[in-house]
Amino acid sequence: MAKNHTWILIGSGLLCGCAAGPQIPPNLAGIQDMSIREHLLSDCRLDARWPTYRSAAYRGGAGRVREQLTNFPSGNEAAAIALCVRLERATDADAASLSEDCKLLMEQRRLKYGDAALSNIRHFQDVCRQLTGR
Repeated sequence: MAKNHTWILIGSGLLCGCAAGPQIPPNLAGIQDMSIREHLLSDCRLDARWPTYRSAAYRGGAGRVREQLTNFPSGNEAAAIALCVRLERATDADAASLSEDCKLLMEQRRLKYGDAALSNIRHFQDVCRQLTGR
């Protein structure tokens, strides 16, 4: 009989814990904001490397060729990667200049790659807008 009471108490404890939902301690409340920021920075780095990943040399190349292409980025790609690093370390005072740098860099990418880059440009600009707040 005591075993049954033990299982009933354990089961009711589990059900009460599930019904209440997860409780976030007050000192960890901002952790979700950091995960969103980390996700945006990851998107920024991935979008910066878009020209490499869409190139014919990367798509048709062997492993060594792909590695060389990712290790030595082109001019526009290197500038975009540097911009992502600057966005990662940015303060509120830098937001206006970084927003302008994003626009100029994406304009250069549009001129170089044309309509093929439009979706990448829109996504990169959205990431910049969310990270800078402008």
